[in-house]
Amino acid sequence: MISVDNLKISVACCTYNGEQYIAAQLESMQAQTRSPDEVIVCDDGSTDNTVAIVEAFAKQAPFAVKVFRNESKPLGSSKNFEKAITLCSHEIIALADQDDVWMPTKLEKLLAAFGDGVGLVFSNALVVDEQLDSKGFTLFDSLAVRKAECDLMRSGKSAEVLLRRNLVTGAGMAFLSKFKPLVLPVSDNWVHDGWIALLISTQAAVAMLEEPLFLYRQHSKNQIGARKFSIAGAMQFVRRVGSGYYLLQLQGYRDAYSRMQEAMPEFPDSQLASLFRAHIAHLDVRSKIADKHCSTILQLFLELLKGRYHRYSRGFITFARDMVLLFSRD
Repeated sequence: MISVDNLKISVACCTYNGEQYIAAQLESMQAQTRSPDEVIVCDDGSTDNTVAIVEAFAKQAPFAVKVFRNESKPLGSSKNFEKAITLCSHEIIALADQDDVWMPTKLEKLLAAFGDGVGLVFSNALVVDEQLDSKGFTLFDSLAVRKAECDLMRSGKSAEVLLRRNLVTGAGMAFLSKFKPLVLPVSDNWVHDGWIALLISTQAAVAMLEEPLFLYRQHSKNQIGARKFSIAGAMQFVRRVGSGYYLLQLQGYRDAYSRMQEAMPEFPDSQLASLFRAHIAHLDVRSKIADKHCSTILQLFLELLKGRYHRYSRGFITFARDMVLLFSRD
């Protein structure tokens, strides 16, 4: 087992106009049973008092807090996290959103999960409203995480799960900094957490903690957020994102495959590479929904009959979403 006692933890926190919530997040970092060794805060051009609040906290914090401002132009969430990760100097990097609140044992329990072969750890969260009152479900509930997916993660097949869909939310994630050359820069076709989790899962084990270790605050300005899973909600999401969503996904997985080729020259001959190629081929068929040709209906039904919807996505749920997209107008 890795001796976690001697490992130091960097926290990468990104902010943007978060004056309403950032103080509570910083206070929860200070209340940790295992304190961070440094906190890197990258602010993406806030026009409110966010930076002043962080700087005041830094003066009295019992650990190093370094503040960086994107002066020229905003980077956006994923690229801002990329910058923060680059600036982290310790062996473990934990990500933090500006509007969440950590349970006191969050860092302690994330750190304890780094055993031999584990490269990334992520936890569940309790979904709360703006006042931190529980909404009655967890982050994993909102993602409709299935027992079969949990079992695969525990058996060391996390890459197979994460190829189908991302279950890792950045706010609950910590990973070994030795993987920075693999995951940076983040592809423009991915959100940073899904990209980091998938790539690291190809190189190391991923530990999934079902215990909620932070309060995942939901409010009107959430970039992504969490909602209780429902078929109606899924259909609304599909109509909103449009058919171009699959073209973006297709390019994103091609980017991941290319990055793996760069990192591992032997990768194209591996079984994992075969799974990547099969998943990319499945997405290639689904991306043709954007063309809205009659032949696309037959292609999608063939994907279903051959079991590819079940192997490379979420089965009938995804097929139904694709049918909605095919017959809707973007």
